[in-house]
Amino acid sequence: YYLIKNNIQIHLLYFTGNHFSFPLLNFLGIHALRSRIIGGVSANIQEFPYIVSFRNIEDNIHFCAGSIISHWNVLSAAHCFIEFENEFDDVRMYSGTSSSFDVSGPTFTIQHIVFHIDYQRPERLDFINLHDIAIIKTNEHIEFNQFQNKINLPTRDLFQGNIGRVAGWGVTSYPHNRLSLFLRQAALDIIDHEHCMPIVPIILDETQFCGIHTVAITTCVGDSGGPLVSNDELFGIISFSFQCADGVPDVHTKVYSYLDFIRGHLLD
Repeated sequence: YYLIKNNIQIHLLYFTGNHFSFPLLNFLGIHALRSRIIGGVSANIQEFPYIVSFRNIEDNIHFCAGSIISHWNVLSAAHCFIEFENEFDDVRMYSGTSSSFDVSGPTFTIQHIVFHIDYQRPERLDFINLHDIAIIKTNEHIEFNQFQNKINLPTRDLFQGNIGRVAGWGVTSYPHNRLSLFLRQAALDIIDHEHCMPIVPIILDETQFCGIHTVAITTCVGDSGGPLVSNDELFGIISFSFQCADGVPDVHTKVYSYLDFIRGHLLD
């Protein structure tokens, strides 16, 4: 089944952990797939030294991304980890590599994750993924160098017309859903609610914003939990997207709305 809005056929994408279904999507009859970059360009880890890959140790399959914000803390999407029920022994975090399968680089285990207290699973038809933000504390110290480093938190809000970049290891082809072996990136135009809400089939909260791709390629979005950056500041966390619908924006958690939450829970 597809959502139809303004004569655009929309297939909602959603992914958490290793699970490809979720209550809202089941209710809608929508098959959930990994968020992805389709047609993006290759990226070097030195361009995005703050991006990390979360994988299950059983199969070493990448399932979400995140952004380093301190020597002990990483910012990601709550929906990536909520179903682990605070048992993260089977999760590893990899940094300093452009590869989605390399295990020779820095590896980290999770000590604790702080979920936003008001995070809502996507069980409602109108709002989806409200407060989709989580702070991951690692057991190991994250050393900073040219391959792994922190991204700055935003010093201002985003506005219509700003341009950002997303990066990740998501699916690169549809409908085959093959994960990218190497890091990819894409550029996005930021659009305000006035221009976004007539297109997307949901109600947007002030803590969310939309990004739409700036070039005519079949790019959908980066990995769930991954960064949207502009001028070396982390403005967004990739939350969810809509399946390859031309002209349909992706939805991101607005980091600027959560500065008090982040600073109040940095786990140094």
